Amino acid sequence: MNQLFDITKVREYSVPGVHDVHHISFHKKGRLWYSDKVGNLVLLDEQRGEPLIIPTTDGEGWAWYGFHTVTQGGDLFYIDRTTSHNIIKKRTQNNRNRLFIETGEWRPLSLYSSRISEDILVGMRKDGQGKVVRYTIDGGIEKQIIRLNEENDHLYLDPHYITENTNGDVCVSDISLNDVVVVNKFATLMFTYKYKSSKEFKPYGVCAYKSDTIFVCNERKRTDKIHVLTHEGKQLSSKSTYPISNLEQEVGSPRALCWDDENKLHVGQSNTNIVKVFEVRRR
Repeated sequence: MNQLFDITKVREYSVPGVHDVHHISFHKKGRLWYSDKVGNLVLLDEQRGEPLIIPTTDGEGWAWYGFHTVTQGGDLFYIDRTTSHNIIKKRTQNNRNRLFIETGEWRPLSLYSSRISEDILVGMRKDGQGKVVRYTIDGGIEKQIIRLNEENDHLYLDPHYITENTNGDVCVSDISLNDVVVVNKFATLMFTYKYKSSKEFKPYGVCAYKSDTIFVCNERKRTDKIHVLTHEGKQLSSKSTYPISNLEQEVGSPRALCWDDENKLHVGQSNTNIVKVFEVRRR
């Protein structure tokens, strides 16, 4: 499979109502949700005009990362900490909120709506252990728990970002273990990507390009800000990803990655509310 890319910046825009952009959820062209590290959650809708801001926090100062997702039907799922730290809500397109699930003693950290099954994947943590649980979109019935590898070792500590590729592989960015963990649809570990040193790699936003490539934000270095991994967990060489350097020159501290339906990559940053958009094409 050809792993060479052409990457071109096409535009940039600002997101009112957030201090920075730590996560982005795409619904359709002109309609995206954005959030910052302190939990502000904002909808930008070209047809609506004014941004819609949803309260999600009680002000305790918890860090927020991949805590919302949008289904293909346009419903928003998000973690609500206004009254309880362990509640996930569903907000329909007609602006009605309802409880989706309560996670009990487990603190939910991240959400992802599967484009394959429409299931809702939830990353959560309790007592220094993490897991990813798959729920049905209707009724919130637990379908699958991803927690241990074949040696019964824990896969996660803080699963703060989740994505899924077109094969159904679940990719998780763990910002406490400083690694990216990928399991297949049967929850079998495929690989763990750790890079050379945790001092040089702290993963944040993660997104999958089709079935064979993973893009990951890296907080720890001024260069090598975005790592590009193969489906086997190998980092593509600098020669293969040369256009990535052009992307890195455009962004300060990338935190959020999100594809839209035109094959364009939206990149949010930690130090500004400006999102930059790139066209990514395989050569």
